[in-house]
Parts: sequence; C-alpha cells; structure tokens
Amino acid sequence: MAAEHDQPHIPDPADSVNPELASAVDAEDLDEDRLQLDPLEEGMDPPEGWSAADRTGVTAREQREGETLDERLAEEEPDFGDTPEAGAVAEDERQPDGTDDRRTTTSGGQSADEAGGSVAAAQRTPGFDEET
Repeated sequence: MAAEHDQPHIPDPADSVNPELASAVDAEDLDEDRLQLDPLEEGMDPPEGWSAADRTGVTAREQREGETLDERLAEEEPDFGDTPEAGAVAEDERQPDGTDDRRTTTSGGQSADEAGGSVAAAQRTPGFDEET
C-alpha cells in the first residue's frame, strides 16, 4: 500500500480540458473597439461633486476635538418619519363590541397552584396532601 502513495500522479488524457471551453471569454471578444461598454469597468459612479473632505474629522485637529453637539444633531435623520405617538386606542381601532383589546387586569389567569394548573404546591411543600 505504501508503494501506491509514493508514485507521482500522472494525469489521464481523458480528464483534459476541452480547448474550446478553456476560455469562456476570448481576448478578441473584449476588444474595446468592438464594445460599447467595457464589462470589466461596470460599477457605480460617485455622485457629482462628492468629496470625503466635506465632513468634519478630516484633519488631525478635527479628529482630536470632535464634532460639536449642534453639528452631530444637524446630521441626524429620523429613523421612521412622522409617526403618531402611542396612546389611547382610537375609536376605529376598538373591537366591534366597543372593548379595548389591551389587557387592563392584574390577574394573569389561572394560578399554577390552582386545581388543574400544576402540582407545584405538592412538590414545594413536603407532606402536602391535595385531598385535604
């Protein structure tokens, strides 16, 4: 078995690449005289007049001092536009019977210690008898 791994790999001619498929794009196909737009130069153009130097923090002094609060606030944009503040349910948002869908009670329903809820009381209290 060790002799099999010591021999160099000799490629099989049947595994060779078809010369017609060797190059998907031929150099002649990319001749700029024949192209209207060079496919290798596609991309996004920066906006007109764009410059990274129109911001604060470009110079070493600006980086040390940082922006003022007014400058930072002026750059902020709202996350969502104008949205109404949360508040009471409007008349058209109520249920057909006129009730509010939001919970207003403090009781959360059935307690875990009530009958049919769980066996938590029996597990927490040694000697607890559910029959009594």
